Amino acid sequence: MNLLLAIGDGLLTIVHVSIVLGNLLLWIPSALRRWHLWLAAATCASWYGLGLLYGMGYCLLTDWQWKLRAARGVPVAPRSFIHYLLVDGFGLRLTQSTVNTLTVMTFACVAILSVALNLRDFYHRRRDRARGNA
Repeated sequence: MNLLLAIGDGLLTIVHVSIVLGNLLLWIPSALRRWHLWLAAATCASWYGLGLLYGMGYCLLTDWQWKLRAARGVPVAPRSFIHYLLVDGFGLRLTQSTVNTLTVMTFACVAILSVALNLRDFYHRRRDRARGNA
Protein backbone atom coordinates (compact mmCIF):
# COMPACT_ATOMS: atom_id res chain seq x y z
CA MET A 1 0.00 0.00 0.00
CA ASN A 2 2.83 2.39 0.86
CA LEU A 3 4.30 1.77 -2.61
CA LEU A 4 1.02 2.84 -4.25
CA LEU A 5 0.91 5.95 -2.07
CA ALA A 6 4.51 6.77 -3.02
CA ILE A 7 3.70 6.31 -6.72
CA GLY A 8 0.61 8.51 -6.33
CA ASP A 9 2.70 11.16 -4.56
CA GLY A 10 5.26 11.06 -7.37
CA LEU A 11 2.57 11.32 -10.03
CA LEU A 12 0.90 14.23 -8.26
CA THR A 13 4.27 15.96 -8.07
CA ILE A 14 4.73 15.53 -11.82
CA VAL A 15 1.22 16.82 -12.53
CA HIS A 16 1.69 19.72 -10.11
CA VAL A 17 5.04 20.78 -11.57
CA SER A 18 3.54 20.49 -15.08
CA ILE A 19 0.69 22.80 -14.10
CA VAL A 20 3.09 25.31 -12.54
CA LEU A 21 5.28 25.27 -15.66
CA GLY A 22 2.19 25.48 -17.86
CA ASN A 23 0.99 28.55 -15.97
CA LEU A 24 4.42 30.11 -16.39
CA LEU A 25 5.09 29.27 -20.04
CA LEU A 26 2.07 28.21 -22.12
CA TRP A 27 1.14 31.81 -22.96
CA ILE A 28 4.32 32.13 -25.06
CA PRO A 29 3.55 29.90 -28.09
CA SER A 30 0.54 31.34 -29.90
CA ALA A 31 -0.84 27.87 -30.62
CA LEU A 32 -1.11 27.15 -26.86
CA ARG A 33 -2.47 30.48 -25.64
CA ARG A 34 -6.07 29.33 -25.46
CA TRP A 35 -4.95 26.35 -23.36
CA HIS A 36 -3.06 28.72 -21.09
CA LEU A 37 -6.15 30.85 -20.63
CA TRP A 38 -8.12 27.79 -19.51
CA LEU A 39 -5.32 26.68 -17.20
CA ALA A 40 -5.05 30.15 -15.67
CA ALA A 41 -8.83 30.25 -15.22
CA ALA A 42 -8.78 26.86 -13.48
CA THR A 43 -5.95 28.04 -11.23
CA CYS A 44 -7.90 31.19 -10.38
CA ALA A 45 -11.02 29.13 -9.70
CA SER A 46 -9.09 27.02 -7.20
CA TRP A 47 -7.16 29.83 -5.52
CA TYR A 48 -10.01 32.31 -5.28
CA GLY A 49 -13.24 30.38 -5.95
CA LEU A 50 -12.54 27.42 -3.69
CA GLY A 51 -10.47 29.83 -1.63
CA LEU A 52 -13.71 31.44 -0.47
CA LEU A 53 -14.58 28.14 1.18
CA TYR A 54 -11.16 26.85 2.27
CA GLY A 55 -8.99 29.97 2.53
CA MET A 56 -7.47 32.18 -0.15
CA GLY A 57 -4.85 30.47 -2.25
CA TYR A 58 -6.42 27.05 -1.71
CA CYS A 59 -5.14 24.49 -4.20
CA LEU A 60 -7.08 21.28 -4.68
CA LEU A 61 -3.98 19.43 -5.92
CA THR A 62 -1.91 20.53 -2.93
CA ASP A 63 -4.68 19.42 -0.58
CA TRP A 64 -4.81 15.98 -2.23
CA GLN A 65 -1.04 15.66 -2.21
CA TRP A 66 -0.67 16.66 1.43
CA LYS A 67 -3.39 14.15 2.42
CA LEU A 68 -1.61 11.45 0.42
CA ARG A 69 1.72 12.32 2.05
CA ALA A 70 0.11 12.26 5.51
CA ALA A 71 -1.24 8.78 4.73
CA ARG A 72 2.33 7.76 3.86
CA GLY A 73 3.56 9.15 7.16
CA VAL A 74 5.54 11.93 5.47
CA PRO A 75 5.29 15.10 7.56
CA VAL A 76 4.00 18.09 5.62
CA ALA A 77 4.04 21.63 6.90
CA PRO A 78 0.92 23.63 6.02
CA ARG A 79 2.47 25.55 3.17
CA SER A 80 2.04 25.93 -0.56
CA PHE A 81 3.33 23.43 -3.07
CA ILE A 82 5.49 26.13 -4.64
CA HIS A 83 7.08 26.89 -1.25
CA TYR A 84 7.67 23.16 -0.75
CA LEU A 85 9.18 22.88 -4.23
CA LEU A 86 11.50 25.87 -3.83
CA VAL A 87 12.61 25.09 -0.27
CA ASP A 88 12.71 21.28 -0.22
CA GLY A 89 13.26 20.73 -3.93
CA PHE A 90 15.78 23.45 -4.70
CA GLY A 91 17.07 24.29 -1.22
CA LEU A 92 16.20 27.98 -1.47
CA ARG A 93 15.78 29.85 1.82
CA LEU A 94 12.57 31.79 1.29
CA THR A 95 9.77 32.58 3.68
CA GLN A 96 6.23 31.47 2.96
CA SER A 97 5.22 35.11 2.71
CA THR A 98 7.91 35.84 0.09
CA VAL A 99 6.93 32.80 -1.96
CA ASN A 100 3.23 33.70 -1.78
CA THR A 101 3.94 37.26 -2.92
CA LEU A 102 6.19 36.15 -5.78
CA THR A 103 3.69 33.47 -6.82
CA VAL A 104 0.72 35.84 -6.94
CA MET A 105 2.68 38.58 -8.70
CA THR A 106 4.10 36.19 -11.30
CA PHE A 107 0.73 34.54 -11.87
CA ALA A 108 -0.98 37.93 -12.23
CA CYS A 109 1.58 39.02 -14.83
CA VAL A 110 1.26 35.87 -16.95
CA ALA A 111 -2.53 35.83 -16.62
CA ILE A 112 -2.76 39.46 -17.78
CA LEU A 113 -0.37 38.70 -20.64
CA SER A 114 -2.44 35.66 -21.58
CA VAL A 115 -5.70 37.63 -21.64
CA ALA A 116 -4.12 40.46 -23.65
CA LEU A 117 -2.48 38.13 -26.18
CA ASN A 118 -5.61 35.99 -26.53
CA LEU A 119 -7.67 39.13 -27.19
CA ARG A 120 -5.12 40.34 -29.72
CA ASP A 121 -5.10 36.93 -31.44
CA PHE A 122 -8.91 36.88 -31.46
CA TYR A 123 -9.14 40.30 -33.10
CA HIS A 124 -6.44 39.39 -35.64
CA ARG A 125 -8.29 36.20 -36.58
CA ARG A 126 -11.55 38.11 -36.86
CA ARG A 127 -9.92 40.81 -39.02
CA ASP A 128 -8.26 38.20 -41.24
CA ARG A 129 -11.57 36.36 -41.72
CA ALA A 130 -13.32 39.62 -42.58
CA ARG A 131 -10.64 40.43 -45.17
CA GLY A 132 -10.87 36.95 -46.63
CA ASN A 133 -14.63 37.14 -46.93
CA ALA A 134 -14.64 40.64 -48.46
